[in-house]
Amino acid sequence: MRTTKGVLLLLSALLLTGFLPATVFADSGHKTYQYLLGVDPLCTLASNACPDVSSAPNGDMVAVAGMGTFDIRSMTATGGGTFVHKMTTLKVHDTPVFNAVLKVGCELGNPPGGWHEGIELTVQGAGINFNEKVSGFTLFILQ
Repeated sequence: MRTTKGVLLLLSALLLTGFLPATVFADSGHKTYQYLLGVDPLCTLASNACPDVSSAPNGDMVAVAGMGTFDIRSMTATGGGTFVHKMTTLKVHDTPVFNAVLKVGCELGNPPGGWHEGIELTVQGAGINFNEKVSGFTLFILQ
């Protein structure tokens, strides 16, 4: 019951202040958003709100928590946070460097069909992708 009240309170506050953004993907205007990934104040809404967690088919998991800003016109982003990779088996090897794409979904506003709250991490060249959303809350705030 407390979680429901907290979510309703946050949604009410966002509606009253006009922070619910339009779909970011379809908008070509100059807009900057703040993003919150599994961090306060989202952590107070539910016990599994923080951090954002996704799993890979082999059982490995990633946990991400952070915040920052991004601009959809200039395609730039800034921010910081934490990233933890939990492996199902211990592997001893050199520390590889991979490029990755982090997708963030937020169910507030009008998200594209089929998109859900949470993160997906596609690791290019590693043969592992974290595409099963486990837990965590995210939020985009129009600046």
